[in-house]
Amino acid sequence: MTIDRLPEGWYGKNNAMQTAIAGTKGEYICMIDADCRQLSNRTLATAIRYAQDHQADLLSVLPVLEMKGFWENVIQPVCSGVMMIWFARHKVNNPAKPNAYANGAFMLIRREAYEAIGTHEAIRDKINEDMHLAARVKGAGRKLVVVRSTGLYIVRMYTSLPQIYRGWSRIFFGCFGTLRRLVISFVLMFTAGLAPYVAAAAGLLAAPDPVAWACAAAGLAAIALQLSAIFRYYRLAEVTPGLFWTYPLGCAITLVILVNSMLRLRAGATVVWKSTTYTKSMG
Repeated sequence: MTIDRLPEGWYGKNNAMQTAIAGTKGEYICMIDADCRQLSNRTLATAIRYAQDHQADLLSVLPVLEMKGFWENVIQPVCSGVMMIWFARHKVNNPAKPNAYANGAFMLIRREAYEAIGTHEAIRDKINEDMHLAARVKGAGRKLVVVRSTGLYIVRMYTSLPQIYRGWSRIFFGCFGTLRRLVISFVLMFTAGLAPYVAAAAGLLAAPDPVAWACAAAGLAAIALQLSAIFRYYRLAEVTPGLFWTYPLGCAITLVILVNSMLRLRAGATVVWKSTTYTKSMG
């Protein structure tokens, strides 16, 4: 199928999905990103069975991230941690909580639910259409379920520092969408990630004052605990554990990305999605 015209008011991916889905039949609609690499020939069958067993209207199977380069291993685990601040799975999967999240790498939605929430037509001019679909599903009282993938598929999101910077700027902007959430994310990230280093440096520079020594000692102790926890987390998350020491660097770059996302909120700002630049605000 070839699409040679983008209707007024539509974003490219949303129009492509709407057009493709319109030509399908069946109880379920499965949306998979083109850069996903399937590790199992039973991914779809497993997902449908899981959705049926859990009566999910929208099931999002999270990808395992393939990270080969230095910057991927430094930045992406930290950026993913920012997402977990707002979209922890136990909250997303709880119907009583407003938290809504889905990852467009793999989404399985019941056709009846898809049509009930207005299809992609309802989110035709939205960045991060996966998040908006999830929000509409949950807002309509439908069941949203997010699960981890084990041995089903992997995806390599970005391969260079510029791609990571642009890509995660768009993700933060599209997922959070408000200055309040972006500022809170910035403050939490700075407090948990870089504040210990600031405290230690300030204390050492102001030594030998006793208060300065205490500040430096507290900062150094916090750094030791932080890096110890990051080392264990990286092992569990399949990030190169030997790069645990780069965590503060990843935090610093993530803070810059968050600021860039905040700047996207101003009137006339542009957002790059794949190779297309959009100027319309996605609030």
